[in-house]
Amino acid sequence: LHRLRVALSREQLAATPFHDPIEYGSHHLRDNYRAPLNLKEVAALCGVSREHFIRAFGRRYGEPPGALLRRLRLEHAHRMLRATHLPVQEVALACGFADANTFCRAYRLKYGSTPGTARQGAMAGLTNRNDTPPGARAARGRAGAGRASPRGSDPARAGNADGRGSRRAG
Repeated sequence: LHRLRVALSREQLAATPFHDPIEYGSHHLRDNYRAPLNLKEVAALCGVSREHFIRAFGRRYGEPPGALLRRLRLEHAHRMLRATHLPVQEVALACGFADANTFCRAYRLKYGSTPGTARQGAMAGLTNRNDTPPGARAARGRAGAGRASPRGSDPARAGNADGRGSRRAG
């Protein structure tokens, strides 16, 4: 069945007056990112080798086809987590990931939190904004470290919990 599909795709490509295998591959990835895709098979559908497809795709679109596939899947999963109550495992499979572990690892790398945490934030009405890098979110929690002590502005009292300052003998 797969060979028949590849042969039909090649025939259709040959029949089009302006066939561009890399653009065809891009459309195929964007249309089918939720399915388990193999870049070797996508390249074969386009009538080129896997290596040529990856190189030419990266030159034209600025990212390799695997990165595009991962980005599309993660963005779709991010929307699904916020809009549905499906278990994380089902979201992972519905978005084309092989398993939940692979999905959770990729999600944490991109968004800085686990899918479950992101869902809890969405359900609580909080926003986990994609444009804020994970390090900036952590730094926000430490932003108050340089403020004055709640005990007042006496430098001798600031520092230790027992009221002794952190003055060094010098």
